[in-house]
Amino acid sequence: MSHHTSQPAEYLEVTGTGVASATPDVVRLDLGVHVTKPSVAQAMVGADAAMRTLVDACRAEGGPDGVVLHTTGAGVHEDPLESDTPRRYTARQSLTCRVSDRQLAGELTSTLSRAVGDALTIHHIGFEIADPEPLAERAREAAFADARRIAEQYAALAGRELGRVVLVTDSTTGAEGPPHLLAKMRAGGMPLEAGGSSVTASVTVRWEWA
Repeated sequence: MSHHTSQPAEYLEVTGTGVASATPDVVRLDLGVHVTKPSVAQAMVGADAAMRTLVDACRAEGGPDGVVLHTTGAGVHEDPLESDTPRRYTARQSLTCRVSDRQLAGELTSTLSRAVGDALTIHHIGFEIADPEPLAERAREAAFADARRIAEQYAALAGRELGRVVLVTDSTTGAEGPPHLLAKMRAGGMPLEAGGSSVTASVTVRWEWA
């Protein structure tokens, strides 16, 4: 870890960093449906029906408060043609499902696979922090404490005392999830194990000399 310092006659400026970690409490599933038909209209109707089945299955499995759903996209395209092959069109729709119960999320993947069949696409399964702000607050507190510790060391080395804080510049990154999802298919669902998520804060603090 490196720290940038500058020490003009009138002030001391130090950059500190802090990290706060927590276990993710939300499972995010990026899901989709795809249906291929001889016409655009047929493909779109099929995708609409598959998406309704997907949404109904999510709600039935998770109950009214068990899952949070957000539609994220839709589209249709003509499939590449081979010689003497009838035209085919594939319609796709996608949504994001957030589940606060890891066991429920694992069971949900099997339920959706049975309900939607080959039309189902699971783009990604990962973990998130439902409310990252308390984590960010802890990281900022740690960063400020780090900056003060270094500033006090420099002040002692210089034979000076710190005065009041005259400038604070904050730079905090978002929650970073585990690098990969530990998951294994088995009968009755997909067990999911969350790693850790962290927030890194960087704060530059300027003190006047006392």
